Amino acid sequence: MSKRNNDNNAPSSASNPEPARRAARSARLAVVGLVSALAVAGAAGATVYSVTRANAYIGTVDGHRLDKADYDFQMAARRHQIQSQLGVDLAGPQGQEMLARARRQAVASLIDRQIFLDEAASRGITVSDAEVQAQLGAIRSQFPDEQSFHAALDKAGISEDALRKQVRDGVMVRKLRDVLTKDATVSEAAARSFYKAHQDQFTRPEEVEASHILVKTPAEAAKIEAKLKKGASFAALARKYSLDAGSKDKGGDLGFFPRGRMVPAFDKAAFALAPGEISSPVHTQFGYHIIKGGPHRPARTEPFAKVRAQVIQQLLQQQQDVEFQAWEAKARQQAHVYIRPQFEPLAPATGAEAALGPGAAGSAVPPTTAGATH
Repeated sequence: MSKRNNDNNAPSSASNPEPARRAARSARLAVVGLVSALAVAGAAGATVYSVTRANAYIGTVDGHRLDKADYDFQMAARRHQIQSQLGVDLAGPQGQEMLARARRQAVASLIDRQIFLDEAASRGITVSDAEVQAQLGAIRSQFPDEQSFHAALDKAGISEDALRKQVRDGVMVRKLRDVLTKDATVSEAAARSFYKAHQDQFTRPEEVEASHILVKTPAEAAKIEAKLKKGASFAALARKYSLDAGSKDKGGDLGFFPRGRMVPAFDKAAFALAPGEISSPVHTQFGYHIIKGGPHRPARTEPFAKVRAQVIQQLLQQQQDVEFQAWEAKARQQAHVYIRPQFEPLAPATGAEAALGPGAAGSAVPPTTAGATH
């Protein structure tokens, strides 16, 4: 049983937010909404922009078809986000507007992905089955068991083969990005300059380390308190009696945490203890805690030497974004993109969904590449 403000949530590490544009870029490069698409209960059947199975592609990029199945896969996740995560009614005006935007974004994402995959193929980039399995394993791990994973697939109308294809493509795109940006570098001077200009990112609040033993009743707490006063091992008693599954096997150790992380009564007691001091039983909604104090850390700014690797990695990712975006913009301009007439309302039009080159989305002239029939 947890004693934290958010039940069963482990303490979170200090935040290190990345720029919004990187988050947007990562969302487009990754396989969009895999777990969300699997978790949605029936979203695959709600407010679908449908066409017949005889028209199972939405357009082409340099003659390569953009499968409607891939479009549907993305839209299941986007509808789920709009309806379940944002709480917007899909049938209302706001929901309809957001759905229209999501459809354009899905088309733009598929166009970009095809451009990326074509480039990866031309460079001989491959993805091994082991790499795909590792990514699938990460997705499976977010479900309690294999049965739940397959049930979610079935409910969302997604086959495991379709999921595997999406995963493989996502890994391919990430590998392409690595190849295209492998020469990006960050100088020591640039890292130090960023550190000095963003000190707030490297400040840490006051923290304390503590251990505890959680039991259900005052009588149990009194019994353990008596054993401790006779010299019994705190860690041994925690392993034997504590109800907190997250810490009992570690002798009750909770590690360091800042003020406000734990529920108020626990928080107040832990910060008042000297290192090694043991509290009287503390009552919270979770039960009765006997707390052992640990070292205190004052609020501080981490020195550059300690965060140097973190700063360089953050700046390197930003530099890679810049280089990849420059390549991507040029690749879009050179791509011949055709969106079938019935999907033209979904074609990207402005901003990040801008026209995509000589055969820009929405073109009324179909491609002439062999095999790209429409």
